[in-house]
Amino acid sequence: MCIRDRSKPVKEHFLNPDVSTDPGLWAKKHVEEFGADMITLHFIGTDPTLPEKLGGNQSIRQAIEHLESVLDAVDVPIIIGGSGNHKKDIELFEGVADTIAGNRFMLSSCELDTFAKIAPVAKKYEQNILAWTQLDLNNQKKLNSEILEVGVPPEFIVMDPTCAPLGYGLEYSFSVYERIRLNALKGDKILAFPISGGTTNAWGAREAFMDEEKRPEWGPRAFRGPLWEILTAFILSLVGLDLAMMLHPGAVAGFKDIIEKLTAPKPTETIDYTQWI
Repeated sequence: MCIRDRSKPVKEHFLNPDVSTDPGLWAKKHVEEFGADMITLHFIGTDPTLPEKLGGNQSIRQAIEHLESVLDAVDVPIIIGGSGNHKKDIELFEGVADTIAGNRFMLSSCELDTFAKIAPVAKKYEQNILAWTQLDLNNQKKLNSEILEVGVPPEFIVMDPTCAPLGYGLEYSFSVYERIRLNALKGDKILAFPISGGTTNAWGAREAFMDEEKRPEWGPRAFRGPLWEILTAFILSLVGLDLAMMLHPGAVAGFKDIIEKLTAPKPTETIDYTQWI
């Protein structure tokens, strides 16, 4: 939940006032100032392999306290993400799910290596679950089937086929998303679930974060990064992306503006195009 390793165009939005170390204030700024419809919490600090001087090896109790501060600060849907350490993430989901019992959130994420322990937690506490694979339709289908076998209801499952950013595999991501959505539309119920994508991955592309002093021909980084994230989200939304996990406030606003304009009601006013000549 720390942003110190993020690109400067991202960090500057959270430093005045500085909310980078307070999860509750951080979430509140996202919702009230930046218009976030949902908050994703990645409890990176619970990773026991991360040095304590970098905020690592936090207890599950500390993570729960951070979550409670966010719940007190905002009233939007919450996605609860782990650190990527499989053993600790299972402990985290179990502890958090018990704390929020009676409320419905989403546990992020469940993989082929971890579904046997995480899916039962989602079922027991009636939590949504994010089924994460790595751009492989067959593995996505297999994981979805395994989660359903555990007894998690279909309406509790969201897929994340992984998102490669613009210029770094976006075409392949596009084709996988497209195949998933087309198969679902043809009647494949094992793939008929909402699709989420971490479009924050756009910031992993050097074109998004590299300083303009090193590549002046690429233009200002302040615009380049958000545009990279907007385009990644928009392109994938054309083939089924339902939930974009985004990072930069300007990217969030830009993507939402595109979607609102594309889904707005058809204008009732008739325009006389001959007057433009």
